[in-house]
Amino acid sequence: MSQEPTDHAARDAETFLIIGGFVLLLSIPVGLGHFWEWHSRNAQIVNLFATAALFAVGGGMVWRGLVMRKRLKR
Repeated sequence: MSQEPTDHAARDAETFLIIGGFVLLLSIPVGLGHFWEWHSRNAQIVNLFATAALFAVGGGMVWRGLVMRKRLKR
């Protein structure tokens, strides 16, 4: 029942890509909320930082997944 180490790494790379893509997509409505809250400056600031954080985390996860996938192809 044991699996090859590359099987786990390939699954991890796919997981990083899928979850990272989801977080990136999640940053879009949060970013739109930044412009929606035109009457509250505090809400705009919170939405802006939340968008930046989600985008950075999602982008980092996608990047990590692509790097892992590239290393597995060697």
